[in-house]
Amino acid sequence: PDVIPMVLAARSSTSGLLYRYPKPFKRLVVDSEDGTPIQAVMALHPDERPRPALIMVHGLFGSKNIWFSQQVVLSAYYGWGYNVMAIDLRFFGESKKLSDAPGTGGWKEGQDILAAARFMKALSQVTSVAVMGGSYGGASAILASAQCGDNCLDGGVIAFCPYGDTAKQVSFISTMPKLWEPYSSVYPFFMACFQLTKAGKYQGINTFEQFLKGYSAPHYGVSPEELIELSSPALHLDKVKVPTLIINTVDDPVIPAEQGYILQEAGKDNPNVDSVILPAGGHCGVVTVDRSWMSKTVRAFYNYWAWI
Repeated sequence: PDVIPMVLAARSSTSGLLYRYPKPFKRLVVDSEDGTPIQAVMALHPDERPRPALIMVHGLFGSKNIWFSQQVVLSAYYGWGYNVMAIDLRFFGESKKLSDAPGTGGWKEGQDILAAARFMKALSQVTSVAVMGGSYGGASAILASAQCGDNCLDGGVIAFCPYGDTAKQVSFISTMPKLWEPYSSVYPFFMACFQLTKAGKYQGINTFEQFLKGYSAPHYGVSPEELIELSSPALHLDKVKVPTLIINTVDDPVIPAEQGYILQEAGKDNPNVDSVILPAGGHCGVVTVDRSWMSKTVRAFYNYWAWI
């Protein structure tokens, strides 16, 4: 259900055309930690009773309007009674209309999430703020939890199918796979989305790896090595001070299972971090394999931490 919305989201002129949010949701712009404007939608319950908030974060080449994001947000608002927000990370979705700030693989995107969390935390209707992210958004959510020094993510963080080693992951998605490898069915789609996203800009840059190292790093005044280090969640799990649950799958064709084991090893000594590697679920598709397990796990995690 997200193939067409992701293609549309790759161009700023067509982003957000499908899966629009219902009337209670209001559009707003949140300034990130470095001043970059981030497009968001937010819904607060009209009774103004203080309650937890959940922020949903999309994956690579996604947006707040993809089906995966919207199902979580609508469930949290109408079913769980949470206040909610969904954001477009810099360089993606409608945020591309607001600035030319490039993506970083997770570092700056984590700051986008923190800015949204602090915005919601300041509202009188919000008691705690939780975050859920998938894939690229999951890695960014982990980095947000590592950069959160003021307990603004006290409702907890769940990251579905994130990566831990950004160098290995961007190399993986940027390299043409063999035909028999699971990623071969996804690679052409990702490359098409990248070409649409860059829209003729960034001459000489043909892969996301080249984009991060050759364009994003100099844009933010860091070396390619520094950018990759700042965007690698496994290197920062020791700094996480808020409840963080990481869920990977063995059969993920986009984020290899190796990335889950890297995260599990890196976070094993931090009592705030728990990592689960499931035998099946594909890429952010656990709900299609075991809807009951996912629903119960997500609700139990957030209901425990967010309502304390």
